[in-house]
Amino acid sequence: MENREIEIIEIFDIDDCIVRSTFKNKEIINITEIRKEILQTSLNHNFIIYFNSIRNNPGIRFFFLTGRKFSHYSFETKIQLKPLNLTDNIKIIYYPEIFDFSKKTYFNFKITRLLDICLKYPHSIINIYDDHHDYFCRLLYLANKMRIKNLNTHLVKDINIFWKSKLKNF
Repeated sequence: MENREIEIIEIFDIDDCIVRSTFKNKEIINITEIRKEILQTSLNHNFIIYFNSIRNNPGIRFFFLTGRKFSHYSFETKIQLKPLNLTDNIKIIYYPEIFDFSKKTYFNFKITRLLDICLKYPHSIINIYDDHHDYFCRLLYLANKMRIKNLNTHLVKDINIFWKSKLKNF
């Protein structure tokens, strides 16, 4: 399918957007402990319903953009996302291995990857779902300067309320 045929791009953050975060309130990250917590944390039920109701639409492309590193959490992330029956046309974008984690590098990573997707699909409506809004203004500012249109940001403050509301309005 050519990029021109993709009408909608749905981009989801994972932690605290479609699943309760296992990283919250942790000053020191114990990778083994976090791996166990990821495997014990289920996706939001309403998100699964929403996703499965649109996943077979050939005009929609899906991305998951996460602050998790591939080397640390790829196995657990794929198991956690298993209820979505991910296929090859659904891409998980992990945080770069070469960067230490800081809010600044995390938001720059997100902005860069999101703008890359926007440029790859210039004729598509792009929906970004995230619990962090700190980078939305900068993203929209840069998108406007680059003449990127049809970019929508959706702040997910409360996972349950947001996805339940999204289903009602769907």
